Amino acid sequence: MRPKPSGLTSNTPEESGEGASAEFNVHSFIIKVWFEEEATKDGDATWHGRITHVPSGRKRYLKDLSEITAFIEPYLKAMGLSLD
Repeated sequence: MRPKPSGLTSNTPEESGEGASAEFNVHSFIIKVWFEEEATKDGDATWHGRITHVPSGRKRYLKDLSEITAFIEPYLKAMGLSLD
């Protein structure tokens, strides 16, 4: 297990009511989506987004939903998950 920063308490899975997943196998991502009102031929707003890997701070700007999967996939593979 990784050492915990000082000042933080640790709960066992039984104490916290959570499953027995190890923290090192957990990745957090923040996905932000917004609309920009641009002058387009059809008058529709264009959406944009950004995904951030919380632990590393690595970011990618998005214009297509498939970019979310492409960003997350390497982290899942590194955890040993087989993606079909």
